[in-house]
Amino acid sequence: MLGDGVLACGTVSLPDSDAYVPQDDRLHSFYTCRTYMEHYSRMSGQKSLIDCCGKGSSATIVDEEGLDQEILPAQSPPDAKVDKLIDDILEEVGLMAQKDTIVGGVFKRGLSGGQKRRLSVALEALSSPLNMFLDEPTSGLDSESALRLMEYLNRYARSRDPATGLRRRVILTIHQPSSRIWELIDNVVLLAQGRLMYQGRADRMADFFTAYGHPVPIHYNPSDHFIEALSEVPMDATDEGTIPEEAAPINAVEMWCKCYKQWSKNEMRRMSTRSLRLLEYETTGLRHSMVIRSSPRKGSFRRMGDSADRKFRNAVELTRRSFESMIRDPIVLGLRIGIYGGISLVLGVLFYGLDDEVNAHSVLIGRTALLYFIIAFCSSMSVAAIPFSIVERAIVEKEVRNHRFHPAFYHVSQAVASLPACFVLSILVTVIIFSMTGLGISTKTCVILFITFYCADATSMFISHIAPELISAICISSGVFGLFTIVMGFLVTPSNMSWVLRWAYYIPFMTYSFRSLMYVYYIDMKFLEGSYVNGTNGTEIPADGLIRNITGVYGEPQKLDGSVILDSFEMSDVNVNKDIIILMVWAVLAHLLSVFYLIWARFKHRRVFTYADKEGAAA
Repeated sequence: MLGDGVLACGTVSLPDSDAYVPQDDRLHSFYTCRTYMEHYSRMSGQKSLIDCCGKGSSATIVDEEGLDQEILPAQSPPDAKVDKLIDDILEEVGLMAQKDTIVGGVFKRGLSGGQKRRLSVALEALSSPLNMFLDEPTSGLDSESALRLMEYLNRYARSRDPATGLRRRVILTIHQPSSRIWELIDNVVLLAQGRLMYQGRADRMADFFTAYGHPVPIHYNPSDHFIEALSEVPMDATDEGTIPEEAAPINAVEMWCKCYKQWSKNEMRRMSTRSLRLLEYETTGLRHSMVIRSSPRKGSFRRMGDSADRKFRNAVELTRRSFESMIRDPIVLGLRIGIYGGISLVLGVLFYGLDDEVNAHSVLIGRTALLYFIIAFCSSMSVAAIPFSIVERAIVEKEVRNHRFHPAFYHVSQAVASLPACFVLSILVTVIIFSMTGLGISTKTCVILFITFYCADATSMFISHIAPELISAICISSGVFGLFTIVMGFLVTPSNMSWVLRWAYYIPFMTYSFRSLMYVYYIDMKFLEGSYVNGTNGTEIPADGLIRNITGVYGEPQKLDGSVILDSFEMSDVNVNKDIIILMVWAVLAHLLSVFYLIWARFKHRRVFTYADKEGAAA
């Protein structure tokens, strides 16, 4: 054994695949139990990608005896085998009757909490991992459901992987198991206040507590007795249960920890030399710290598979899932359509017939303010999707941890799926606002708004990746879009900005959207010669004088056009096509930034497990 003060560091490698089922149920609400299982089977390669639209049609024929017989749809043998496996797993976890029931969520009822927990286990069992980790799988379940789930996990651990023939492990945390569940457990690690109370076979646990004066009463749940015994002081009951002298003055938990170490040493003395060496190696962590690190560099991409086929399959299936989510659970898109449509109608009524105005003041204030508000508000409203992205992120984190795909593939699928949503919103805003105000609908307007919304979505996606939780994500996005609207060129022109922030004018995507719309709707605009408006002091000021007041130059009434206003905002030299290209590049760079961040975060991630005895070194 290692001497005092020595830190034992190493890597513990469990063979082949592993899966993790968290305590909370991280599931998509729009899938049914069966379609969810089929989705995971396609993503893992067990089922073909083309088999996603149901079983196909069936036909009926009449045999020689005149009896009707149904011909099942054509399926490849692997797909039929996976379908049977899905049915078997759903049957074993007790979800066969709910196989066509949706998971459900906040807006639509579906499975109960216990059924969701069983579905989470079934999804991970589908790929037959050799090591399955579960965090309190029986929490929230009634006694019958908990027993049935544990019986399934017991059968799962006792069976072998059908592909490799290797044995499988089930490692879980559990609180106060019933006596029937306790009989299903093979090995136990008992912890109290972060200290190790017992580690070993479950059937030897009673011997340990009996050795220290706490035998299990007859007809009493052993697990309840062991937990209750930890609150009492151990006693010298047998020769094997002698309490170490240094354990006397400390509390009950510390005394039980010392007693277990003493008891384990007594057990080792009864073993052969070979077994003794093995147990000494395995119990090194009882006195010293052991740090176990799993390197994603060796596990993430390698376990995902380096083949182009698997990467392509992940990308296709995740993109399909994103579109299915948008169609079957259209809450996010529906809310955005409602908000954008409602605001567009209000703006259309408020600025109705704006193009008929010949008053220069109305043209300058009304039209420019309208274009500014469209870009600023509609871009900022992309934050409405952030709460749903945060919820989705928890599901993705579980799937990434279980090596189903790399998070970069998920982001690519989200980027593709947001294209039709942005297109629908751009058409909606263009048709309602620009037709009601009389400004006219143009292809360039729709293209500019489409790319602008896509840039806004890309920004919100990146923020949802880097923000630790929902509140901070909303605060960060509000701050970012707020800064973008300040420096986009409406409130202050670039030449009037402080030299400290003048560079910021060229950073936001809103800058290029706003000035492109300004150019489209002002470059061909003509003013009537000598049009007048009322000045603030009651005198009449020529229209040209009012407009040129922005630049500090007054002149006589003359025939004007929209270039005067563009000069005032320093936008007369705008190239719309060039700005559209800049917007496209901005969107691509924003998505690439998200991908690079996800790759960096994935490689940076380390799972570290530590155990430190107070007598040993601290990890």
